[in-house]
Amino acid sequence: MTLQEILIDIHSLEEDMIEFERKYGIRSETFYAAYIGGEEPENVE
Repeated sequence: MTLQEILIDIHSLEEDMIEFERKYGIRSETFYAAYIGGEEPENVE
């Protein structure tokens, strides 16, 4: 894997995180902290 391919993958993951945050209305950092703290996420459809 080249450096360019790795960077493309990183940017793709960042875009996925932004899509998740917009879809569920929560920042990834907030979700992660709650998850690590044992909080159950609400069942949002």
